[in-house]
Amino acid sequence: MTDPNGGERWAIGQVRKVTWTTSPGGAAEPVAIRLAQIVALPQPPPLPPLQVEVFSHVLVANTPDDGSENFLVPNPPGENWRVIITFLEDPDIADASDTPLHHRRPATDTAGAQRRRGVVRAA
Repeated sequence: MTDPNGGERWAIGQVRKVTWTTSPGGAAEPVAIRLAQIVALPQPPPLPPLQVEVFSHVLVANTPDDGSENFLVPNPPGENWRVIITFLEDPDIADASDTPLHHRRPATDTAGAQRRRGVVRAA
C-alpha cells in the first residue's frame, strides 16, 4: 500500500483515494479494501500489547488490482484505523497502512456552515 500509509486525518463523508503497487498480472486479480479499527490489549510483562481488530468496514468488496480506488469515508469516527487490501483469490495475501489513521465528523454549526481553520463558510 502506498497511500494512505498512516497519520492521515479524514472527515466522514469525504471522498478519499487508496493507492497500492499492483501485483504481477495486475488487474486480473480482484482485491477487497476495508477499514479496520485496531486496539491494543494489555498482556502480562514482558509481552507487548496484543493488536486486535475490533471493527471493520468494507470500503470496496471487489475491485480490480489496478493500483487505486476512490471511496467515501464511513461512520463511525475514531482513532487507530488502518486500511487493509486483501486479494480475494488468496486472503492470506494482504497489506495494510503502516501506522494508524484517524477519522472524524466534519465540524458544522446549526446553520449548516462548515468550519475549517477558524473560517466559517456557507455549506
